[in-house]
Amino acid sequence: MYLMIKRTVMLIFVTISYIYIFIYMFNADKINYCYNDVYCYAQYYSVAIVLFISGLYIVYYMKYEYRDSIILLENNMKKVWVRISRKIAVESIIITIYSFIICTVYSFFSGYSYKCNWTDDYSNAWRFFLRHVDTYIDTWIIQSIYLIVVFSEIFVMGMMIMLFWWWFNLPVYGYVGMIAMVVVDMFGYVDDGLFFSKISMNPSDLYLNGYSLVNNVVIPIAAISIIWIVGLFTLRKKDMLRKESDI
Repeated sequence: MYLMIKRTVMLIFVTISYIYIFIYMFNADKINYCYNDVYCYAQYYSVAIVLFISGLYIVYYMKYEYRDSIILLENNMKKVWVRISRKIAVESIIITIYSFIICTVYSFFSGYSYKCNWTDDYSNAWRFFLRHVDTYIDTWIIQSIYLIVVFSEIFVMGMMIMLFWWWFNLPVYGYVGMIAMVVVDMFGYVDDGLFFSKISMNPSDLYLNGYSLVNNVVIPIAAISIIWIVGLFTLRKKDMLRKESDI
């Protein structure tokens, strides 16, 4: 019950952050918005606050997983990492789907066009560049990219927190480290970007160049796979309780 309350509070804060973005970004007169605009702006402008909120929730949710009494119950350390991965994946899916529903419901009740209208005059893409834009992306593609990107951001952050927690025996290192990485990455302090800026759904990039299969799909999936393998290898080699692995 207490966990459900924490999850509800976290989702309320996510809702508030999304609504703020919608009110602030979609208020231009005589501009015809579409669903694609909402998904792009929601992902790109909410990534920092959503990761901040979900990171706090994950730290609370996973705080018992590394207790000696819990680890001692497992003879195989692989099972510990698999269980952690499964729990973080489930929570990441819940947050991703919930945020997707917020975007979809808002677009529907706002009367926005389901069909991409970026090539039209007085679309948001037209307003952004003050000229005609040739990019057209089917809505289902943007929706799919949104789900992949948001899930990968939350999952990778959660798994990195757990890795740092394992390596340094304190969750604060992982949480602070990941938030710092998001800030440095998203605010352009690294020229080529690290992870979050590479996979983000930057509206201006999408309006002008369309989506990138590598950045928006391949890199998120690869990052999920790599972080899972690294964690599996780390937990096999470094044990909080024993010098040698039980695997």
